[in-house]
Amino acid sequence: MIRLSRTMIPLALALSVCATAVSARDQGPATGAVDAWFRNAKQPLCVSPDGNDVRCTKRNDPHYAIGYAPGGDAAIAAVRFQADPTGNAENLAVATFRSEGGRWTFVRKVENVFGQGPDRIAFEGGKAVFTMRVLRDGDGRCCPTGTKRYAVQVP
Repeated sequence: MIRLSRTMIPLALALSVCATAVSARDQGPATGAVDAWFRNAKQPLCVSPDGNDVRCTKRNDPHYAIGYAPGGDAAIAAVRFQADPTGNAENLAVATFRSEGGRWTFVRKVENVFGQGPDRIAFEGGKAVFTMRVLRDGDGRCCPTGTKRYAVQVP
């Protein structure tokens, strides 16, 4: 039987609140469009335990990082999730979105973005710019020490 001290229970509660704060909530006006794309992509992003492509659900534990262009009419989203929630691998999908008449819509999936992050998304000259932590020689899979900068055209 596991016994928690009086100080461990508040710590566990605080950590669980911090972990849920990075989920789909509170990511700005494009969150609904990002969530709709994640769950209903033309080619499903998730897989069943038997290896078949399936639509993603809340069970895939998505965590969104959304950056908005200065004009507020374009966005890029990085979604971290478990494609197969029976395992422990983490997946990444990146896509761009645009606002037309106040309605956010999916534009395109961005291929070949790898690593952990992004921690921050900036915009320069019509491009979303961000850095991902990537593995270098000798790094453990858990702890990449390298970085790779991406610049993605946004709509």
